[in-house]
Amino acid sequence: MRLGHSKVTFLEPRILFSNSPQGLTTWRKAILHNVGQNHAYFKICDQSLLSMINIVPSQGIIPLGGLTVLNISCTPTVKEKFDTRAKVAIRRANDIDLRIGGSVEVPDVEIHPNRFNFSGTYIGATHIMPFLVKNKGVTRARVEFNLEDADGFSLDFEGKSGKFTDPAFPNIFFLDLEEETSVECGIAFSPKEVATYNFTMQVRVNFFAASELDSHCCFSDSNVIPNTPPDIQLCYIQATVLQAPLTLSSTYFIFEIPLHNLDPNGRVTKTQNLVLHNTSRKNVEWNLDIRNTDKLFKDGIFKFSTLSGTLRPNEECNVAVNFSPKQPGEYTADIPMRLNDNPVCYRMLHLLGEIKSPKLLFVPPFIFFTPVPLDVPAVMDVNILPQNYFGFPLPVTATAENCMLTIYSYMAIHLDEQKIIVKYEKDASSVKVESKSLLASRETGLPSTAPGKCSGAEPAKRKLFIGMEIIPERLKSSKYEMPKKGNRFMKKEAKDKEFFSPKEGTRTYDFFLKTINAVQTWFSLFGWPEGPHSLRIPETVRRDVYKIQVYSSALSAKKFSRQSDFSKYNKTIYDVLVHLCGKMPPGINSSQSLPVDYPERVIQLHCQHSLLLEFLSAQGACISHVLPEFLLEPEDYKKWIEIASSTSASAKLSHIPKGKHPVVIDMIHFEAWSKRSWTDVFLQIYKVLILSRVVPYSINNLPPIHVPNSPKVNAYFASSNIYSAPERILLSWMNTIYENSRHVIWKNCQKGVIPPEKWIVNFDEDLLDGLVFATVLGAYCPFLIESHFINMYTQPKSSEQYLHNCLIVVNVLREIGFDMDIQAADICDPNPILMLMFCVYMYERLPTYLPKKVVPFHCTLHDTVFREIQLKNPSLKSLVYTATIVGRDASDFSLSQAGNTVTISAKNQITITLKFTSRFLHPAEASLLLISRLKNGIGGTTMTFALKGEVLNFKAIATIKCKSPCYTWQEITVKVKNPFQASGDFNVILVESSTFISLPSQLTEAEESVDFLNRGLGSEIIVRSDGQNLEQGENSPTSVEGSWEEGIAEALGE
Repeated sequence: MRLGHSKVTFLEPRILFSNSPQGLTTWRKAILHNVGQNHAYFKICDQSLLSMINIVPSQGIIPLGGLTVLNISCTPTVKEKFDTRAKVAIRRANDIDLRIGGSVEVPDVEIHPNRFNFSGTYIGATHIMPFLVKNKGVTRARVEFNLEDADGFSLDFEGKSGKFTDPAFPNIFFLDLEEETSVECGIAFSPKEVATYNFTMQVRVNFFAASELDSHCCFSDSNVIPNTPPDIQLCYIQATVLQAPLTLSSTYFIFEIPLHNLDPNGRVTKTQNLVLHNTSRKNVEWNLDIRNTDKLFKDGIFKFSTLSGTLRPNEECNVAVNFSPKQPGEYTADIPMRLNDNPVCYRMLHLLGEIKSPKLLFVPPFIFFTPVPLDVPAVMDVNILPQNYFGFPLPVTATAENCMLTIYSYMAIHLDEQKIIVKYEKDASSVKVESKSLLASRETGLPSTAPGKCSGAEPAKRKLFIGMEIIPERLKSSKYEMPKKGNRFMKKEAKDKEFFSPKEGTRTYDFFLKTINAVQTWFSLFGWPEGPHSLRIPETVRRDVYKIQVYSSALSAKKFSRQSDFSKYNKTIYDVLVHLCGKMPPGINSSQSLPVDYPERVIQLHCQHSLLLEFLSAQGACISHVLPEFLLEPEDYKKWIEIASSTSASAKLSHIPKGKHPVVIDMIHFEAWSKRSWTDVFLQIYKVLILSRVVPYSINNLPPIHVPNSPKVNAYFASSNIYSAPERILLSWMNTIYENSRHVIWKNCQKGVIPPEKWIVNFDEDLLDGLVFATVLGAYCPFLIESHFINMYTQPKSSEQYLHNCLIVVNVLREIGFDMDIQAADICDPNPILMLMFCVYMYERLPTYLPKKVVPFHCTLHDTVFREIQLKNPSLKSLVYTATIVGRDASDFSLSQAGNTVTISAKNQITITLKFTSRFLHPAEASLLLISRLKNGIGGTTMTFALKGEVLNFKAIATIKCKSPCYTWQEITVKVKNPFQASGDFNVILVESSTFISLPSQLTEAEESVDFLNRGLGSEIIVRSDGQNLEQGENSPTSVEGSWEEGIAEALGE
């Protein structure tokens, strides 16, 4: 096997690491784009890279038309400027270079104040001293504070979001600061025993201590820029711990009042007691500071019986804490207690009061029914756990439609519990094969779902229902119930058959995987402008919702935008919509980018997904079970739940309808939900934009009807509970072609008899033997019958025979230029979604293989004649075609040009010349196929021309004279010379004639023999009964009349 050539480029050939921090890792992205015609393999050659540069992945495959992101890290240890190149080797292509440059800066961090004195801190109290950490440098910095050996000390980041410790080292705190920023924090001291402390807190910046930064700067090589880094200030801590003089009965006071106990005419008050005990030998003055929660105490919601006092040694006092709310809600207050006028908080009292609002807890918290066929009910059990008796909304979504692309999940879950039937629409009786009452008018083509399309000349024609019914004998009483009305079975959703995540290893799971692969295959090949583009669900599609910023700086963006517009290579799913339907969802532009601010970014993504789903719903998509948040990345989804649950963000979420609550999914299952949601989105895109294009054919797009008197020819599938109108048209089309052409294609079958008749009622089991596809292909491309289809097993029994048939079908697809990437295993073990897409593909393309015109070639035997065909391109893009001549006598025809590529420039026309050299007396037949080759995603329609060569007369090559008496045999010797090493068979035909024969019509009596015997590579010797004979051989295709040697050379050279 020889691999094709590749071509790969960098979207930006230079990556800059400006002001990279010493000691920290900085990341950049470089994007490889495959602009060739084959998949490409790349490998990073790291021999030339600096030790501080690392690129991952170091090797991999870039799909045809796809993008691969290289993550480049830089971890410098010295201050310097650098410029290097990374060489990327591409198999079967030239190496490409990525230039990497930048500068390294030393951090400049200041800590103020840097001295902390905790004098007189009581045991059990918490004393916090604030300080400021400021990054004065031009690069980011990481500051570490090591308190591993300082018991009772910690850093306080109250009100700050982010991560400040590593669980493996809980007493080492760190801060990440961007350039020229500062953070206010505090050092907290919570002693547990009487002691004194005097120590220096260890501080590191970018994993270096101050002395290490000095040495790295001073003792590195000459490439280092001379500079003395600033000193890192040391932090000094002193503390004195005092015995606690006062004990408290509790520091937490929690009040709960049921809503029904709330008196509308007056307040309900609950009280708890705080007991204070002086355990010291001196008087203790105490006070409660309510200044920061003054409103709660002014309104009387919380109240202390006394706010201050003095306790003598060993004295106790009770302080009543009252909670008296006016209306439902939750109230909190933190009250510091101070002793002896010491400003340090001795203890913090935490008050929590709540009016318990009523609620109902639903298990599960939302109900998503699997989309079901029409007339198929479904039931799901919900457990309701009442908490204070009142009702709350329960999100419910349900979908019912007659389309496989919507209900495929139902089909996957109930693989063995239903069957497809065909019956008369009114009386529900089974269809009989011998019935002749279902014929459609030949003039109407395939039947439409509208009754008005039927011919009025057939009043007896009856409508058919094709659909799914549950198999009663396979039902289990534990899973099914009979509804009170009607006699249909009602299915309960089994717990182990989850809507979004079937169990791995089951047939349902395999069905889902094949469906996802079908979607990826079709949209990768046909869903993108400018040709194939790799798509994986959900990995690449979640990335392909915005334009990637590939420039490392504004300057480089300006520079490279002048050279080439790389944004067109970064395709988004909105490019898919524009390519398939010509318009964008309202509110979204083609160059959609995202904000830098993370919450704003997530909100915009959610808004974009909402607009996308609304657009598809308006086109007829059934996606009520797909929520915009299901289409986010996992981290973005967690952030979205956080934003949606926040009351302060309501103004930013104006695109969400009122009353719609976020659905919270366990993150363990989110990836499965997201994959399933994206799959459904793409299936619905296919349904509303591609499947909807399937309409009944006109008579010109159908092969000839040979068997009109059959119920399967133009079967009128008027209704269905699982198939949409386009799907029923496809089934009627395949039934028509199969019943009409099976006896024609396999009349000379070598591996069995003519295939039996059957109803084609599904897109999997009825297609897995390959015979239906072969019949359809053979009906439109009869030149494939003798070369391929007669070698198929017409009644296959073993898996090997099924595979044999499917391999023949796949080989035929490649020969006629079908590029849907269908493999034999896809047909032997079919997925109905993939097979449906394949049927749509054939339905749209095969009519172009019916010849629209016949090109005649009239000549004398052994003559070479030429004919011209004019091709016009009315479009604004150049079109490229591959010309192929196929058929029984394809070797007699050829293109006069060199090569088989035909290019027609925009708004232009060209003329191609065909050449025919006659070899036999019977008419020569072949077909010229002009199959479009994509050029920048632009392709033309396949064109087919029928070629017919006809010999009008012939001349004698030589005349042999002989004489003999009447009724006496005379031997005549004809010398036949074969100058080649291979042998040749020559046939002798005796034709009675009293004159010279020069017209094929004069050989009518021997026509059948001539047709049969002339199929070989040899030649004929026609002998007249008057003793004269005519030798017919092969002439050179470039001569009109030639010698015997020239003719046999052409015959054996084929």
